[in-house]
Amino acid sequence: MSSQLRCYFVQRCAFPEGVSTDETDIRKISDTVFLEKASDTTLDIYQNVIQSVMERMGPVIEKFAVPNSKEVRLVIGYKYDLCVI
Repeated sequence: MSSQLRCYFVQRCAFPEGVSTDETDIRKISDTVFLEKASDTTLDIYQNVIQSVMERMGPVIEKFAVPNSKEVRLVIGYKYDLCVI
């Protein structure tokens, strides 16, 4: 049985400016290059994770099987709040 692991390199994101910190619409808050390349299915998956992150504390970890494939995606979401005391 053979296995594959994909590795993605992270680059500096180009997020839109002036967006509210409470905004959760992935199409309004995401990196422009990501939005150009991501499929509607990927955007839906990430949107659901964003909604889950906003509804609970701590990380959200979701696993998704890719239809007609052996591929499984692991998506991790976490909301970071900066507190100033």
